[in-house]
Amino acid sequence: MNRIKILVVEDEPSILEGYSMVLYAKDFRVLEARDGFDGLTVALREKPDLILSDIMMPIMDGIDMLKKLREGDDYAKKVPVVLLTNLNINLAKIEEKIPKPGPVYYILKADFSFRQVVEKIEEILAHKL
Repeated sequence: MNRIKILVVEDEPSILEGYSMVLYAKDFRVLEARDGFDGLTVALREKPDLILSDIMMPIMDGIDMLKKLREGDDYAKKVPVVLLTNLNINLAKIEEKIPKPGPVYYILKADFSFRQVVEKIEEILAHKL
């Protein structure tokens, strides 16, 4: 069976593990990266069906990872990306920095449980597939 691949890019080990466990339980194939640079490398090599990425990370943050990703091929321009943050963000300011085109979604970690994030991922994938 060709399971749907989700790349989780998160520098906080407990959060990375939490998302990975809930996604595995839903029968997704989970790929992991601990910073934006590794996330970009894994994304371009493995071509996941969706990328779930923290914004604030060492080495390369989620916004810079997304910018570099969107410079790539047709896959890289169209893969859905869900950006996670612990910060109360001004979406307008973030959206100014996001390269177009390409689907991007935002989730404030404090407002969503791991399961609710997975439900959002399933909703996004239902529209994509």
